[in-house]
Amino acid sequence: MIVFLLSSLLPLLALGWIAIRRAKAEIHTQTLHVLQAATDGAEAQLREFLEHLKSRTVGMSLDGVLRESLETVTSERGSTASIAQAAAELQTSLEQRTKRFPDREEIFLMNLEGRTVSSSMAERAGFDYGQSDFFRNAQRSVFVSDVFRDPLTGKATWIIAAPVHGRSSGKLIGVLADRINPRQLSDVTTGRRITKMGADTQSFRIGETGETYIVNRNKLMITESRFVKDSVLKVKVDSEPVRVALS
Repeated sequence: MIVFLLSSLLPLLALGWIAIRRAKAEIHTQTLHVLQAATDGAEAQLREFLEHLKSRTVGMSLDGVLRESLETVTSERGSTASIAQAAAELQTSLEQRTKRFPDREEIFLMNLEGRTVSSSMAERAGFDYGQSDFFRNAQRSVFVSDVFRDPLTGKATWIIAAPVHGRSSGKLIGVLADRINPRQLSDVTTGRRITKMGADTQSFRIGETGETYIVNRNKLMITESRFVKDSVLKVKVDSEPVRVALS
């Protein structure tokens, strides 16, 4: 009788074990699909956001009034009075443009040496960014910097910069830089941005433990974490997915 029961149960146990293994594999596959969809969605939104910021900066660098004012300010041929008037008008214009977008902290214009000749924050006029990556790269085309700690202000900062050319000569006369609050990146990865736009749900923070974050080339987090306070530029993520992605 015992032998009969054992011989009857063994096939059932084997079938159960096979079913559990298959279900486990299926759950694993479905989980990966969900995570891949969340990652793809985050990437798409991030790219859309970057393109929006880049187009806004480029559009401003092509503004005729701004270009004429910068050309006057950086010219050595104009009179002292005309240069002073152009500088005042440029200052006012940059201040007004900064106020239009809450994510914008500062707009500043640099001459060909990288010195700030005008800024929406008057106290920062004269700052020298001649050795910065964003100044050197933006002389050729629009450039999005990494999130970094500005050595002149000591704050985490994010710059999008573009070349400015003279209206008549077409020659490079300076670089325009848009300083963006790095928190805007966290608004994307936490889902705050999409929910502010009216979405009912977001896929960046799934459940109580899901999280989407961005790390830079040095493997430092540049967006907020739901588990670690004050993580931007302080927490290093040296995981296998990060190493594979960077390679």
